[in-house]
Amino acid sequence: MMPFCLMDDPMARRLRLFAALLTLPLALASCKIDTINSFPNTFASVRFVNVMAGAAALDAAEAGTTVWPGVPLETATGYRDFPPSDVNFAVSLPGSTTTLINTRYALFGEQTYTLTAYGSVAAPALLMMPDDAVAPGGGNFKLRIVNAAAKFGFIDAYLTKPDDAIDNLSPSFFGVNTGIATISNRYAAGQYRLRLTLSGTKTVIYDSGSLSYADGRNTAAIVYTKGSAQLVNVALADFNGTAAVALANSTLARIKSIHAAPQTGAVNLLVDGAAIVSGEIYPSPSLYANVSSGARAITYEAAATPGATIAAVTGSLGAATDTSILLTGFTGALQAIALSDFNLPSVTNRPRVRFVNASPDAPPLDVLNGTAKQVSALASPTASGYVEFDSGTYTFTINNAATGTPLLTVPGVVLFSAETATVYIVGGMTQLAAMVVIDR
Repeated sequence: MMPFCLMDDPMARRLRLFAALLTLPLALASCKIDTINSFPNTFASVRFVNVMAGAAALDAAEAGTTVWPGVPLETATGYRDFPPSDVNFAVSLPGSTTTLINTRYALFGEQTYTLTAYGSVAAPALLMMPDDAVAPGGGNFKLRIVNAAAKFGFIDAYLTKPDDAIDNLSPSFFGVNTGIATISNRYAAGQYRLRLTLSGTKTVIYDSGSLSYADGRNTAAIVYTKGSAQLVNVALADFNGTAAVALANSTLARIKSIHAAPQTGAVNLLVDGAAIVSGEIYPSPSLYANVSSGARAITYEAAATPGATIAAVTGSLGAATDTSILLTGFTGALQAIALSDFNLPSVTNRPRVRFVNASPDAPPLDVLNGTAKQVSALASPTASGYVEFDSGTYTFTINNAATGTPLLTVPGVVLFSAETATVYIVGGMTQLAAMVVIDR
């Protein structure tokens, strides 16, 4: 008998292939196949933070469509997905058709970002920051510094135990420039105090007081300005957990005294009973002084008879803000008034000026630069908004708003680039005078 041999018959090969094709659907049914609908999410996720000084709220748009409407100052949105691509973001004031600033960014898939609007309405800026997604590890937290403090330039950051002095310490983060986010540093969880200084100095421009940093927390300290010429504030933006953004308000604020009470001798300004300004004479300003932010008892006393309050103002000093305390009025009717100062420069660095009718008995006043009216019907004792000028020397005319009668001429007011000034109209109607104060 001849042995049996397996022949490579073409017909047999075709039959075997046909049988395999018939069983293919059954095999596919038992396997998971990635289709276009089951690919992993490759979107980029972005949240928006508004810390732009002077912007009570902001609209943020992408490619002309508003995606975050009316975001209040010092708050943040949740995350929103965008395709990984070049994306154009623009911000504007609600109800306005004018874009404050717009910038294009390249977004990458499976990455989260924090888009921060900072600076001021007059000098707006945007910063896109990729979030740090790496966990800090057991028992630790991570912190990075984001310098969104327009005009301040380089800053240093000290993260210490709450009672530690920084005088002989090196910064935890050194020389962080505006518009820059550092890498994250890792620390053991616990109570810490964050202080910021002008780079290379020990001049503290922010103090958090004692704060708790929990195990596993991963956060960025977004540094921003609120209008002070010297102080900044911080918002802590977490990347993990609830991804919350919360204010870490500074314990510092600044105040100065404006003595504009014509019948009153030298005075002392006190905060919570402690003299901040002593022996201030009429008419004059003091320098700014750092005090604790929050609700404070602010009082004046006559320097000659300390202990007896002659005027007081109630209210709260905002964290990282500048405030001028105006003393005005005649004897027996003195009053102290808190004026909120905005000491940041404009985007063009043009000087800005406000006017204050601090005369106890002057009528509403108009302020003119040549024939151009800058301020209308400024009542006593109130302040105007800020008016921008070109650098140079000016003569202002102060008129009775009702009659147009000139009451005072203020010659030789020199305004320099990026400067903020206040012109106080002081004295009684028979002895009106002007006091020009540079706010810095």
